[in-house]
Amino acid sequence: MPRSKITISDDKRAWNKLNTELYLMSRGQGSVIVGILEKEGEQLKKVRNQKDEIAARLVDIAAMHEFGLGHSPKRSFIREPFD
Repeated sequence: MPRSKITISDDKRAWNKLNTELYLMSRGQGSVIVGILEKEGEQLKKVRNQKDEIAARLVDIAAMHEFGLGHSPKRSFIREPFD
């Protein structure tokens, strides 16, 4: 039975860029943006509750999960992982 030839290559550009960014951050020369950013936050998503389906902005859904709303408990994904 003939064997197929497989070639694997490792492109380290992304890894090197990450290492450079981490090095700069460790020297106080970089930053990280955390949270729901404006462009993505304004997107409408379909949300289904017990009765119907509505459209809500991603930023509103994120706030409901982060702080809780009514009978929905908080499901923090920004504050609690870092507290």
